[in-house]
Amino acid sequence: MKTSSREPRSGEANHAARYSLSDSNRPIWEIFTNCHCGTSYKAVPIRRFGGICVKIGIVVQGLFEKSDSIGYDAIFQYHITKALGHAVFLYAETFDASLHPGIPIHGMEQFYLDFPDGLDKVFYHFCDGWDAFDAFVLEHKAKMVVRWHNNTPPWFYMFKQKRFAMRSLRGFEVITSFAAQGVAMTTNSAFTSEQLSVLGGKPRNATVVFPGSRYLISPPARTDRDEVHPDNVFNVLFVGRFVAHKGHRAMIHVCNFMAEHTEYKVNLNIVGREDRALNEYYKEIENIQKTCSVNVFGEVSEQELYKLYDTTDAFLFLSEHEGFGLPIFEAISRNLPVVAWRNSALDSLLVDHPMAFKEFDVIKFASALIALKERRTRETVLKIQNDIAKQYSFETVQDQLSNFLKGCNTAPKRPVASHAQSYLDVQEQVDIIYRSLADIDVDTSFLHDFSGHYVSKYDLRTFRIFLDEAKSGSTSSPDNLSSDALRYIDLSFEYFSSHHGAMNDAHMVVPEGTRHDNHIIFGPYIDIPKGEYELELFFNTVSGNNRQPLKIEIASETLGILGRSKTAIGASFPINFTVREDDKNLEIRISTSHPITKDILFEKARLKKKPRRAFSFLARLVGQRR
Repeated sequence: MKTSSREPRSGEANHAARYSLSDSNRPIWEIFTNCHCGTSYKAVPIRRFGGICVKIGIVVQGLFEKSDSIGYDAIFQYHITKALGHAVFLYAETFDASLHPGIPIHGMEQFYLDFPDGLDKVFYHFCDGWDAFDAFVLEHKAKMVVRWHNNTPPWFYMFKQKRFAMRSLRGFEVITSFAAQGVAMTTNSAFTSEQLSVLGGKPRNATVVFPGSRYLISPPARTDRDEVHPDNVFNVLFVGRFVAHKGHRAMIHVCNFMAEHTEYKVNLNIVGREDRALNEYYKEIENIQKTCSVNVFGEVSEQELYKLYDTTDAFLFLSEHEGFGLPIFEAISRNLPVVAWRNSALDSLLVDHPMAFKEFDVIKFASALIALKERRTRETVLKIQNDIAKQYSFETVQDQLSNFLKGCNTAPKRPVASHAQSYLDVQEQVDIIYRSLADIDVDTSFLHDFSGHYVSKYDLRTFRIFLDEAKSGSTSSPDNLSSDALRYIDLSFEYFSSHHGAMNDAHMVVPEGTRHDNHIIFGPYIDIPKGEYELELFFNTVSGNNRQPLKIEIASETLGILGRSKTAIGASFPINFTVREDDKNLEIRISTSHPITKDILFEKARLKKKPRRAFSFLARLVGQRR
């Protein structure tokens, strides 16, 4: 979801500021203060290296979410490069400056003014495609470094979330074009570098620089925990976004197995930001038959998260695709034993972990969790994890970035394996439990990926053909408007998002009492062909006779605001607007200045293209004669 830098998206602030490239530098001992979500960090020693001061631009499309690993990595990179003695400037198309107090963030208009003579090198933190800037990168690749955090493969979204599959596919296609043109890149792991090679990238053009994390700067205090709940209770924790590739199906099946075939009462606690547009995925997860207790917390405060860490027996991580796997190292830093599926980036990062398994086996994962109830096994795992954590440290990330700036392509450091016998002892304990459970039938019919699954060029070609054909046959595709195949398209509530709303089978529900100081519904972020349009919004007015006043705003990526209107539920009328040229990311923003006193039930938006007005030469001639 993106917007033009002319107009902030769904209420996010965009405070572009003028400034001088000669602003003062920070001292060597940089203090990272309030650099993320209002959190204060301790002073961190920076080893400044000799060399020429480089003027560096860091570009990220969006800096407006609290929990955003790409945005956080950009902020982290800003601090390190500035502390190393370089002049560093941060740019974003859309941002909320209040999330990063004390850090000057500049709009893209300023970037294009600074680029020709004021910047020596530009780091572009790539997400899933930004057409205008992607083209700019290819035109000026000598100065450019693409920071690739990997992308989620499109197959995770091919069922009912084809819009997300399209975004994923576009991201991989853009990375493939960067690889073909030899654009320099830094990747977040060896796995992402290997994925780049699969897409045609040359190893010499990709350097591994691990991602930034708040735990590198101010790790939470470790807890030496005893059992804090009854022996027959087993608390399992997962932290990560609630999206289709994070392995929620697998975690529930593992915890169900434990609840059904052992004496444990199993609680699976899931923490992480939800994406309201993935309603079908949430329904699927909710409908899995559960014998364990599943608690979905959404986003929580750090204090709430620490409390969950401190009352948890194990961290279960069965994600099907990871560019790096930050939650693993955050759990380790909190002194929590980890059971993981060792795939994608974790295959190399957790190769020395005795409870990270390359094969997907529900009983094996359950056996490892059970083994952690034995104190000696748990303590052994924690010691091994502490050694594994050494490969991901502030010093390592600083050295990787500094070496890249000095032109050294160095491999990431690996800890020396010093726990060979302990590793075998833990695995023997797991195997003993596994053998006692191995004859139990397990449901293996649910969807999951397999280890080491890269996205190939064949995949990209296949998905492109399929998705384009599906799009051309869809009654909700604007492409059909451009070809006059349809007079109008209906965009259901599932195409839209809400900060506070939720979806059911028939509506997006914005509940009574919701904060109304921001856009309450926004979307659908589709391409829009040139033409004249009518927009009509449909709400359910049966429940409660709702007459909520509304303000409607229509915008697109490069054309900016296309139309505004005031209306009310139950009294809406078509809103006319004109698109002067083909554009991307049509956004319909619905807001209100009145308290929401009754539930708002949003059904769909109907987008109707008006017929072209055709005045033939003969008609004009007849008119003149009259």
